[in-house]
Amino acid sequence: MLPEFLPRAFWSLITLLSLTNLAHAFDPVLSTVTPRGGQAGQQVEVTFHGDRLDEVEEVLFYRPGITVSDLKNENSKRAKGAFKIAADAPLGEHPFRVRTKQGVTYQRTFWVGAFPTVTEKTSYDEKRKRTNEENDTFEAPQRIELNHIVHGIARKEDADYYVFSGKKGQRVTAEVFGMRLGREVFDPYLAILDSKRFELATCDDHVLNKRDPFVSIVLPEDGDYTLLLRESSYQGNDNSNYLLQVSESPRPTSVHPPVGQPGQKLELTFKGDAAGESKQLVTLPYTPGLASIYANVNGKSAPSPNQVLLTPHPILGETEPNNQQGLAKKQKPAALPVTLHGVIDKQDDVDWFLFSAKKGQDIRVQVHARALRSPLDPVIQVRNAKDNKNLGNSDDDGNNPDSKFDFKAPEDGEYFLMIRDHLNRGGPDFTYTIELAARTPSLRAELPYASNNDSQKHRMITIPRGNHLAIVPNVARQNTNCDVVLEHDRLPKGVTMKSEVAPRSPVNFPILFSAAADAPLGATLSRFTIKDTKSELRGPFEENIHHIEINNAGPLHSTHNERLAISVIEEAPFHLEIVAPPVPLVRSGTMDLVVRAKRAEGFTKAIKVKLPWRPAGVGAPPEVSIPEGKSEAIIPINANGDAPLRTSSICVTGESNPGNGNVRVSSPFVTLEVAEPYLNGSIDLATSEVGKDVALLCELETLRPFEGEAELTLHSLPHKVTAAPIKIKASDKSIKIPLTIPADVKPGKSKSIFAQVLIKQGNHVIPHQIAQGTTLVITPKPAEVTAKK
Repeated sequence: MLPEFLPRAFWSLITLLSLTNLAHAFDPVLSTVTPRGGQAGQQVEVTFHGDRLDEVEEVLFYRPGITVSDLKNENSKRAKGAFKIAADAPLGEHPFRVRTKQGVTYQRTFWVGAFPTVTEKTSYDEKRKRTNEENDTFEAPQRIELNHIVHGIARKEDADYYVFSGKKGQRVTAEVFGMRLGREVFDPYLAILDSKRFELATCDDHVLNKRDPFVSIVLPEDGDYTLLLRESSYQGNDNSNYLLQVSESPRPTSVHPPVGQPGQKLELTFKGDAAGESKQLVTLPYTPGLASIYANVNGKSAPSPNQVLLTPHPILGETEPNNQQGLAKKQKPAALPVTLHGVIDKQDDVDWFLFSAKKGQDIRVQVHARALRSPLDPVIQVRNAKDNKNLGNSDDDGNNPDSKFDFKAPEDGEYFLMIRDHLNRGGPDFTYTIELAARTPSLRAELPYASNNDSQKHRMITIPRGNHLAIVPNVARQNTNCDVVLEHDRLPKGVTMKSEVAPRSPVNFPILFSAAADAPLGATLSRFTIKDTKSELRGPFEENIHHIEINNAGPLHSTHNERLAISVIEEAPFHLEIVAPPVPLVRSGTMDLVVRAKRAEGFTKAIKVKLPWRPAGVGAPPEVSIPEGKSEAIIPINANGDAPLRTSSICVTGESNPGNGNVRVSSPFVTLEVAEPYLNGSIDLATSEVGKDVALLCELETLRPFEGEAELTLHSLPHKVTAAPIKIKASDKSIKIPLTIPADVKPGKSKSIFAQVLIKQGNHVIPHQIAQGTTLVITPKPAEVTAKK
C-alpha cells in the first residue's frame, strides 16, 4: 500500500530511476583552487582540485566582485575556469563553493590583491619525479619587482629567497598570507636581508594577522634586498601555499580611534607604519559590528585591513591622566549607553573610567581588543564608587580573550571601570573599546557541528530532486524567552521549506526542505532570519566555518557568513518515510517507529538512518541501519516521565554511498504526540528465600480510562526468576504478581525491576513503563546459612 501523503505519480517517478542514477558522483570534494589569488581588474585562469568534480555547474561566491566563465571538467579530480575580478572588487578573502549536478563542495577561499601575481619558479625533475625550486639559496634568489604578489609553496626543509631592488628612503612592506589561506597548519617565517645577509627585520607571528608575518622598513640605501620565507620550523609540505605581497604599501599596526558610528565620516589616524603616521578620511560602513578598513597612502593600499568597531552608542575616549582610581573620580561620569575607548600605552598602565547607572539596571560590559587585532589581553573590573565594593570582573569570555560580564547596579550612583593587560604589558598598539549598555534581547541561530574538527560537514543543504532534507539549527536566546520561527529571503526554484513555531524551551528545532521532482538543478546563497513570533525581534542565521582547526588549539582560521548554500541536485537512489504513529507516545512509555525505504532499481546498499531531532524528553538510539537489500528498520523511542505534553513534527535522515560519494535524504514530516499515560503504578519491596515463591503487590493508579483489559509484564527479573503476564482493568486498584523462584536461583538483591503495561487503543498497542526501580531481595535458605557457619 502506498503512503497516503505521497501521490502515486510521485512513486511512479521513483521507480523510473535506473542504474544510471547510481553512477552519479555525489558529495563533491574541493581541496583547493590554484592560483590562490589574483589582481583586482584582471581575469585569472584557475584550476579546481579535489574529487568527484564531475559536471561542475557553477561557483557560488559570498562576496561581490568576481564572476566565473569557461567552467569545464578535465576529469573527476580537476576542473578549470576563469575568474574575472572586477576593478572595484573588495580586497582580501572571497569565500566560495563549487556546485556540481550532484552536490556542493565545502567552502574554500580566493584572495583578491591590488597587484599582479607571479609564481615561484620551479622545474620538474623527470628522473627523480619531483619538483625542484629555483630560489632555495641566498646566492640564487628569484628576482621580483616591487608591487607584486608571489604565489609559492614552502615545502619541508625549504627556504625561498626573493630579491628586489630599492632606493634609499623607500618604504617596503612584505606580508605573507599563509595560515589565512585556510588550507594547511602553516606557520610562515619572514625576514628581509641586506646584500651582506644581515637581517634588517624579521617576523614569525604578528597579532594583526594572527599567525601570518609581515615586515615593513624604510630602505637604508640604494641596492638589492633579499626576502627569506620559510615555514618557521622547516616543517612545510606540498600544501603549504602562500601569497607574498611585496610593495611600497603602508603597513600600520593600529588605527585611532578604533571605533566609530555606522555611516559616519571619520578621520582615522593609522599608526605603527615604518614611514610614520598617516591620516585618512573614511565613510564608515552602515552595518554595526567590526569593519575592515584599509590604510591607503599615495594610491597604494595596505596588504590587509585594520579593524574598527561600529557602534550605535555615543563614543567617549579616555582622558589622561586616568591611571589611578582617584584621577578617574575627577572625570564627568559617562551616561549609559556608551562606548569607551583608549590605549594601554605602556608597561603597568591601568585605565580607569567613571560612569553612572540607575538601581536595578542590567548592564553588559563588553571589551573589544583582540577582535580589533590589538595585542591587549584585557582584564576588567567594576567597582561601586560609593564604597569601592567590587561588583564584578572578567579576564576571558570562555575561549575568547576579550573580556565580558554582566551585572546589576545595586543603587543609583557612580561606578568605576578599570581595564589593564593580563600580563601588565602595554604599548601604542594596545587599543581597546568597551561597550557599556543595558542588556537587550537578542536572537541567533546556527547549525551545530556534525563532527569534531570538521565544521563544514553537513553545512550544505543539498536536496535531491523529488526528495527532502532536514536541518536542525540551534537557537541562542539572550535576555529573552520566546517562541521563534525561521524566515528566508529566497530559495532555489522548486524548493519549499516547512517548519513549525519553535517553543521557547527547546534550543533547536527541525526545518524540512523539499525539492519538486521537476525542480531545476541550481543553487542559491540564502539569508535566513530567526524571529520572535510576538515582538518581531529578529536575529541572524550565522555560518561560522573553521577552515583550519586543531584539537585543544581551537580554530586557526575562520570565515563568518550569514547565508547558507541551498541546492537542488540529481535524484538520489532512495526515498525514506516514517509510518505515521497511529497512537501517542506516553510519558514513561515506548514506541517503535517504522522507517521504510523506497529503493531505485539496482540500489541495494545499506542506509544509515537517524532521528536528526527529537522532542524534549524523547530518547532514541544515535543511529540504526536499513540492512543491505532490505527496505525497513525500526527505531525504538521512549519518553521520560516528565516529557512535555506536546504534538511535534519529526522526520528521519538517511545516508548511503551508492558507489561514488555519500548522499543524504530525509523523510517527510509525520506527527508525534507525547501524551499522559493511561496509568501509573508502584510495586512494594519484596523479600523471599531461594526456592520459595512470592507475590509482588502492585498498586495501580488509572490516570485516563481505557477499555478492555491491559497486559502487565515484569522485566529485568533475576536470572531464572519468572512471572506470567497479568491481565488488568482500568478499575483495578491493586494486583498481586506471582513470582516463581526456583531452588537453583542465585541469592542477591535486584533493584532494576519494572513493569511494562500494554494498553490497546483500537487495534494499536500503547506500551507503558511503570514501577521502575522495584527491589527484590532473595536470601539463602536458613539451612544453607547454618551449613556455611
